Amino acid sequence: MNEDTIAGYTLFKDSYGQHSLLMRVDASREIFRQGQTSLHYLMLSVLVAGLIFAAINLLLLERLVLRRTSRLSRDVHKIGAVDDLSARLSVAGRDELAQLGVSINEMLGRLESYKRERADAAAQLRQAKDEAERANRAKSEFLSRMSHELRTPLNAILGFGQLLEMDELLPEQRQGVEQILKSGRHLLELINEVLDIARIESDRLTVALEPVEVGALMQEVLDMTRPLAAQSNIQLTMKLDGSAARHVQADRQRLKQIVLNLVSNAIKYNCANGQASLTCEEVAGDAGARLRLKVSDTGAGLSAEQQEQLFTPFARLGAEKSSIEGTGLGLAISSRLAEAMGGGLAVTTAPGKGSTFWVELPVVNAAPDARIEPVPDAALLEPGDTRALVLYVEDNLSNLTLVQRMLAHRPQFRLLSATHGQHGLELARKHRPHLILLDLQLPDIMGDEVLHLLQTDAATRTIPVVMLSADATPDQIERLLAAGATRYLTKPLDVANFRRVLDEILH
Repeated sequence: MNEDTIAGYTLFKDSYGQHSLLMRVDASREIFRQGQTSLHYLMLSVLVAGLIFAAINLLLLERLVLRRTSRLSRDVHKIGAVDDLSARLSVAGRDELAQLGVSINEMLGRLESYKRERADAAAQLRQAKDEAERANRAKSEFLSRMSHELRTPLNAILGFGQLLEMDELLPEQRQGVEQILKSGRHLLELINEVLDIARIESDRLTVALEPVEVGALMQEVLDMTRPLAAQSNIQLTMKLDGSAARHVQADRQRLKQIVLNLVSNAIKYNCANGQASLTCEEVAGDAGARLRLKVSDTGAGLSAEQQEQLFTPFARLGAEKSSIEGTGLGLAISSRLAEAMGGGLAVTTAPGKGSTFWVELPVVNAAPDARIEPVPDAALLEPGDTRALVLYVEDNLSNLTLVQRMLAHRPQFRLLSATHGQHGLELARKHRPHLILLDLQLPDIMGDEVLHLLQTDAATRTIPVVMLSADATPDQIERLLAAGATRYLTKPLDVANFRRVLDEILH
């Protein structure tokens, strides 16, 4: 084979190879284009299938969730008008939404039950409050009535007993009168204490707080109890330091009642020839300085069991078996009075070592001295008659006779009397008395109305009026003093105090 033949064959071979390669490339391109088209179809198919699946899911979501949620919302809004919410949920099966609906129904049922219970409880509270207020008013009326009904006969008993005591009597007669007065005063004390404890328990106790000098009050109590101490052979002493000149915030009369009760107990429950002492000291308190008024004795002391009952009303801790008189109310009242004045009452005691009771009250600055207004002069009965004319308006004949007997020993007084309020007003306008004694319970018009008419009449408004009543409730006393009464004396009358009031007004 020559060279030209070989060269031609080679050229043909190369040409054919290139052509074959080009054919293969074109085939590959065709296959790629076909594959790309198939991929496009596949992706489109997947996308369409995804959209279809999403649409199906949305339909399922709308059917299974949204519709049920909408039903739940509607049923919740209709709770006030639906008795059984489960019947309205329309949820089949026991899936989570059905269980949620049942739980919501139970919760709402409980809420509805709770609302009804609250409404019932509120109605019961309102009813209980109304009943308590009615009971409180009934108790106040009862206390006022009992105070009047019990004190009225005691006024005659103690009044005439005190008058008999002033007469010349045989020893046996004097002893009998003393027993009458002793028993009557004990009964009066019991009535006062029962009324006090009842007022405290009904939250009707009133206290008039003011600065009270401790030393002066303790000295007054000491002077009052010295006769009792001497009678019982008890050495009664008082030791005061600079703190006794301080003042405490208290109701003076109530504080005096507390200290008097403590000192009286220290004398009565002491040992033979024992000792009782009054002291005062300043102590630090959470809200400032406080004064502690202490009463100590050398008596038998108290056990732990007795201390637990110490401030219980009517608990006498075994003293009821002895000859010592008492009611078992003094310490109970004293403790509550101290609390009402912002203080407290406590004791340190032990069997065989005596007892120390103390009342503790906050320290305050002294108040300036109050100016006493003079009592206006009244017109005389007749020209030249220097006697003081006293008009007594009273329908109870025993009380009227008692005052007549009291004034019979005082020739400087002349007594006019009236048994009805209207008659008393007429006598007051006609004779212009120096003083009017006025009972509260009168058969025609009440004493407070008589007082009002006297105050509004120019002819009688300057006449001092002293109320005499068996009603010793603080509210009543404050009301009539505010209405214009000069003084308010409670029955049974204390003869010495009655005379002292007359002398103060008609000096």
